[in-house]
Amino acid sequence: MRKASGMTALLVITVSLTGCVHVRNNLHNMLADSMDIFRADLSASFGTDMGAHLMATQYAQLKSYSYENIYRIGFGKRHVGVWKEDREDWWVGTEHAPNMHIRSESVKVMAAILPARVVARAGTPLGLMGESPDEFGIGAHLFVLGFRIGVRPLEFADFLVSPFGLDPCDDNMSWAERQSLRHPKESASRTRWRE
Repeated sequence: MRKASGMTALLVITVSLTGCVHVRNNLHNMLADSMDIFRADLSASFGTDMGAHLMATQYAQLKSYSYENIYRIGFGKRHVGVWKEDREDWWVGTEHAPNMHIRSESVKVMAAILPARVVARAGTPLGLMGESPDEFGIGAHLFVLGFRIGVRPLEFADFLVSPFGLDPCDDNMSWAERQSLRHPKESASRTRWRE
């Protein structure tokens, strides 16, 4: 009973602060923000690939990886799919080896719900499936199998304030952005009409 009344109160607050038209969009954004909180994947390869990391934000981390052509399956940063990675690097705190090399390419993305501005910001050496600056995580890969798990406190805070129309991480989509992804032809014709 309390859960139902809590959800009703949350819905009423969302409607009153953002208007009925945008409630549906806020629910989409809340779901997307919930997907940002965690990152997890499994890795597989054949050879002498190995590495491990322990991370408490980008300021307190210990990492060492050396592998090529490993495959990862999992989810992170609003992407679910399979990635192929090469990586040669080690980190102590914020410092990394000067000859760092990290390359990740998508083999099959099963779901991607990122707005364009977030994709542009993700052009870091670690890419879309890499570790995030605020992440607390652990991972290892030894010869054949490996794993990575991460939790992002800033994204959890972003999720908590999302029902109130706030977006401190600047990663939510507007209703217009969402519609342009669903109906690209109509959006393009509207853009041409304005020009």
